[in-house]
Amino acid sequence: MKRYDAASHKGGRFTKEITLREDYAMKSARLAGLLIVTTVLAAGSGRALDSGRQVPARMLPVPETASPALQALIAAPLPPFWNVHPKSA
Repeated sequence: MKRYDAASHKGGRFTKEITLREDYAMKSARLAGLLIVTTVLAAGSGRALDSGRQVPARMLPVPETASPALQALIAAPLPPFWNVHPKSA
């Protein structure tokens, strides 16, 4: 069985014929490529998170483009409950 590519229709004639086998092979190749790329990216990002870079703590300046009220909020110390996790969720 042949399927005709609609994009190649010119003047009442089809210039390109695509068989179902070719269509399936093309879709399989795309899927395999996508899986390979996804696997490589996932493996690379996992290693990057495991080996993370250690950066010493330092003070960050308050942005000058923020409003005065927002600058005061940014410059304020963290509240005491900042790292307290709820007992139940």
